[in-house]
Amino acid sequence: MKSIFVCWICFFCLLSSASAQFKYPKETNPVHQYSFGFGLVASPILGKTYWGFGADIKYMPNPKWGTGLNMLVSQRKISEKYDYNIGQPIVEYLELGWVNHYEFYASKKFRVNFNLNNGLIASELADNSIKVYYRTRYGTNSRPKPIVTSFYYLIEPGLEVNRRLSSWNSSANIYLTAQAKYRMAFGKGKFGSDYGYNGYLLSLGITMYSPVWSRKKN
Repeated sequence: MKSIFVCWICFFCLLSSASAQFKYPKETNPVHQYSFGFGLVASPILGKTYWGFGADIKYMPNPKWGTGLNMLVSQRKISEKYDYNIGQPIVEYLELGWVNHYEFYASKKFRVNFNLNNGLIASELADNSIKVYYRTRYGTNSRPKPIVTSFYYLIEPGLEVNRRLSSWNSSANIYLTAQAKYRMAFGKGKFGSDYGYNGYLLSLGITMYSPVWSRKKN
């Protein structure tokens, strides 16, 4: 596992070195673009397959590189109580990360990226038989009673394939997006183990790219 991690780090270091040596021609202004994506996610966590919702927002300062924020939320009822006195155990899972990508292939219909996400896992073990009530601006709501929360650091290399769905040339474009990643967790939690969070992540969703724009040089 460590060898996979080292290989990805070396790969991105090489890409960074190549990018640093690249300079835009004087007559060309660097292009800029934004993207927002969301979709359905499946991933094994603590020996069970979790389904959840993922989203990311990225800024691309040039045609090849992008950087931004990534989020994943999921929830699943489980049978394991991890030595806690729980009536109906349930795990609420959250990932927050900083994602960077390198676009190594682009055509009129496809965009393919290598990406690397690093961030934080917050995994909360709760009791679904006991409800905690709280107020919102729209009234009273409830959630399972929190028992204990584990935190881990994560590294998540992966591949992203975008297939263009819209045909607009001068406005935002919509893509069908498929992602395959591998999550590696590091740390010591209060239930389970970091190894229980290692595994693949598959997602399918929609990504919207803003129009390309350039910043004029003075």
